[in-house]
Amino acid sequence: MNEQLPQLLAIVKRGDAAEIEGARDLVRPELLPGLLDAYWTLNTWEDKAGLMQLFSDYMAPQGRAVMLDFLTAPTTALNEEYFISGKIVALCQLAGTFELYERCWYNRPLCLAVIERVLAGATPNRALLDELDPQSAPAATTSPKSQKKWWQFWK
Repeated sequence: MNEQLPQLLAIVKRGDAAEIEGARDLVRPELLPGLLDAYWTLNTWEDKAGLMQLFSDYMAPQGRAVMLDFLTAPTTALNEEYFISGKIVALCQLAGTFELYERCWYNRPLCLAVIERVLAGATPNRALLDELDPQSAPAATTSPKSQKKWWQFWK
């Protein structure tokens, strides 16, 4: 076992959010399989939420089961911010991109709707977010070739 895994897990188990945030700098892609395996050994949702923060910088495509499991973590008024952050990380991991994070973070009803749909079998992606919340979907862009030139407006 990599010598950094026990150190990272000890940080997670201490539960200090600032320390866990700082530990993200210690995570490297080669540690992800060990961290994914460690998830199943953690006894509390709080520890699992801390571990989820360590997946914030690298994609762990082999972690589908972990990510789906964390989406079921019970969220309460006391843990909402931390757990929602972890759930959004899980959604991003399942999507294979972190581009969903900001939109889910700032729109909690959308985030919860996406989680519900993902747990029912949907794939988290931009199209799903747009479907669930068309009002805040980014505007469609047209290619430059389809846009009028400035002189065409005078006709």
